[in-house]
Amino acid sequence: MKLSLSNGLFSKLGIKENFAAVKELGFKNIEFNMKSVKKEHDTDVYREQPDTFRRSAVRAEELPFLDVRLLVEDLKAAGLPFIEAQADYYHRISFSVVSFIVIVLSISMGGRFKKNILLMSLLASLAAAVVFYVTEMITMMMARLGYFHPFIGAWFPVFVFIVVGFFLLRTAKT
Repeated sequence: MKLSLSNGLFSKLGIKENFAAVKELGFKNIEFNMKSVKKEHDTDVYREQPDTFRRSAVRAEELPFLDVRLLVEDLKAAGLPFIEAQADYYHRISFSVVSFIVIVLSISMGGRFKKNILLMSLLASLAAAVVFYVTEMITMMMARLGYFHPFIGAWFPVFVFIVVGFFLLRTAKT
């Protein structure tokens, strides 16, 4: 029968006392894998803080804006996956521009129709908004999965639709 001693079991006794206590129990083959620690709080042995090893049960969607940034920094420091939280952080910033995009697209499409101007511009704006949201969902999903950087996933549809909106606005018939 073989016994393997670890740090927690016999850490209060010295090495010789551990071997003597175990031999009294009848074990003959003893494997001793305990590190010798000079002090209880020796920084050469224990380099990580206990908070580093905690499980992250916090969802980025449930946190206030500034706390998401802190969550991303904590996850990076702990070496845990942080891409999804970072994508959510950038998405919160880029989502504030969506109303501006819808306004620019609506204004630029208003002068393109000769009959049923109100109805047609409303439908065109609605179609453009749907295309924007689908594009945004796809790029955010790809950013969360790590196919490209979260900043690009959040801001790519915004930049594309701002350019399209200003191009349509420039060529609008008013």
